Amino acid sequence: ARGALCRKDIPIGKRNSVAESVLVSNAVAKRQSEFVAGRMCIHHLLEQFGVTDQFIDRGTKGEPLLPHGFKGSISHDANRAVAVLTDQSSVDWI
Repeated sequence: ARGALCRKDIPIGKRNSVAESVLVSNAVAKRQSEFVAGRMCIHHLLEQFGVTDQFIDRGTKGEPLLPHGFKGSISHDANRAVAVLTDQSSVDWI
């Protein structure tokens, strides 16, 4: 299975560095930074699969709504965000 992993430190002061930052514009600064770091990771991974300029919306449970054919996950703690992504349809979950 093809997959990729990304880890980024939480960007302080870069809360508007991805288009999806509008999804958390009403959140506190810490949450905005965590969200942006996760989205930066997922964008980095999507670029490795040749997908660029893709707006990653969020579902009703806050999950990233990835492009068709991709499965992935984003997580974070107070200092860094991580994301994992695969394009394998045979993978049931990550």
